[in-house]
Amino acid sequence: MTLNYIGSKKTLLPFLDYVICSNIPENKGTFGDLFAGTGIVGDYFSKKGFDVTGNDKENYSYVVNYASLKSSYSKKLEKLINSFNELEGISGLLHKNYSPNGDRMFFTEDNAKKADVIRTEIEKLKEKKTINENEYYFLLASLIQSVDKVANTTSVYGAFLKNFKPTASKKLMIIPIHKLKNSDKNNVTRKDVLEITDKFDVIYLDPPYVARQYGANYGPLNFLVEYNENIGIHGKTGILDIYYKSPFASKSKAKEAFQEMFKKLTNNCSNIFLSYNNQGILKLDEMVNIMNKYGDVTTYKYSYKKYQSDKLKGGYTEEYIHYLKCNGGNNVKQIQITKNKEGNLSESEFFSSESSSNDDQ
Repeated sequence: MTLNYIGSKKTLLPFLDYVICSNIPENKGTFGDLFAGTGIVGDYFSKKGFDVTGNDKENYSYVVNYASLKSSYSKKLEKLINSFNELEGISGLLHKNYSPNGDRMFFTEDNAKKADVIRTEIEKLKEKKTINENEYYFLLASLIQSVDKVANTTSVYGAFLKNFKPTASKKLMIIPIHKLKNSDKNNVTRKDVLEITDKFDVIYLDPPYVARQYGANYGPLNFLVEYNENIGIHGKTGILDIYYKSPFASKSKAKEAFQEMFKKLTNNCSNIFLSYNNQGILKLDEMVNIMNKYGDVTTYKYSYKKYQSDKLKGGYTEEYIHYLKCNGGNNVKQIQITKNKEGNLSESEFFSSESSSNDDQ
């Protein structure tokens, strides 16, 4: 179970696997997933053998990554979730602010009330120390992802639909985020990427590509995590008064933010992979020139169909994974990745030269 998410890498995992594992074939060591989002990439590479640190500034992302990477499923959690699904709803903060009761149709009144009673119960169990930290985040993450499945949106929370769609009208039932035992070597942080000083064998970066702030688009999920009546909410769509604004999602700040990020991260890691695409704020040459200052850059390109909700013209998006090998070199290579009828990926070099434009760094 995963969140409906802007830029989710769920369908691109084979591409990521191909690129990263071709260059890091031993599939072990420390792996920093520093814009973790839903945690799907970190979880995938944890299962392959890496010790993963998932990092993201958003509260909901921290909770989901904690549960995905650190919390383990148990009979105790199974019983608690079953008991949550038997509870009668109450009118709480979600019902007040994000249902028709509050003139916002993100959730039906019944589902908002059910989420309220479960959120309240989870906090009570934590205060009574009936559950530990791992169990707390497991339950909260399960609630977040289950609530997301009945949200009356087109995958993001920047707006709600005028009428409740069929999935939003279904009764909210809490489903465990997973049923696995997790590694105690994984870690989760909630830092600005520029504050991270940990050393990693591999770093994976999936920053915002365009000028859409995640803090605004997923405000109701952050509200559900913080669940505080003093949090300011305004407007027809219930945007939080205060939310994190990423410089990577700002046309005026993105280039400088990338320059500063690579300057810092290359001190702590020699293998850095960055996902971006041809719709991003920075163009292909701009990104390569920034990275090329710190070593050899290989760009892997993969074309895939745009999502149906994408309003941009054209039927395909070009996804890039830039691999920076920090070795003091300045070679640039670009490789096209394609998929055959059997679903296997293969590559063909489409450009190779030495970079000659680092002057704007």
